[in-house]
Amino acid sequence: MECLLCDLLIEEVFIEAQVDFDKEKAETLKTITKDDVSEGKVVIQVPLHQTTARMLYPEREEHERSPRWEAFQTWSTTFQTQAKESLENLQHELEAPMHMLEAGKGRSKLMKIKNEVCGKQCELLFGPRKPSYRADDCGQCMEVMRDVALIWIRKGTKDKKSLNTVLEDVCDNAELRYSGKVLEEIQIMCEEITDNYRGAIKQCLLEGPKDTKQDKDDAHAFQIIAGHLSKVVCMSEADHCSEKELKSQAGNLTPVSKDLFYLGMARAD
Repeated sequence: MECLLCDLLIEEVFIEAQVDFDKEKAETLKTITKDDVSEGKVVIQVPLHQTTARMLYPEREEHERSPRWEAFQTWSTTFQTQAKESLENLQHELEAPMHMLEAGKGRSKLMKIKNEVCGKQCELLFGPRKPSYRADDCGQCMEVMRDVALIWIRKGTKDKKSLNTVLEDVCDNAELRYSGKVLEEIQIMCEEITDNYRGAIKQCLLEGPKDTKQDKDDAHAFQIIAGHLSKVVCMSEADHCSEKELKSQAGNLTPVSKDLFYLGMARAD
């Protein structure tokens, strides 16, 4: 669970810190001169301890509740509890790399931050998005379905409204999860899938079979959902994959993840 939470939390802290960065920038611009700007003397840094404190202790009166924190409150009880514990452990490690937010440049470097910070939490090949699938239509569709599963599994209330939020998040924040040419290709695939096959995704997540405690609490359990979505959406609906391709691409997952992915595929039968 630590590895999965680390990956998710860095995204949430980053997005939340953007709120602080924008506020800090606005306040700084009120106090500087044009000469300061032209001479490159202006450096804006995010006071990350304020960001993480607001996330950990939103009930305190001195902390404003941002829209992103309200979204964080929709996580399941299990994820919220463990996320707070993980954030308390991670906040000091995040201070230095999150200063990449200076001048708003951090977004393109978030994958590096994840690797630096979460590498200690993860096994060699078990990160929630490792290994990457092949850079073809089938692999990119599977990547998008895996991202949908990762965001969906942490939701406390799983209904149509939360599903719409997930589908917006998965495309709008793709650059928090990919970079370079892969990012561009994933965004194109994401928009195609969420625009054209929203009904199929909805049927899988809201109307499909429900089974096992793993769907809520287990760190690998998103693979069940990813396998189900991949077979229904990538194979049956979009025709980007054959069943053989799905199993081949999933074959490089860890043994536990692979078995759960195949279990998800079996749900669609």
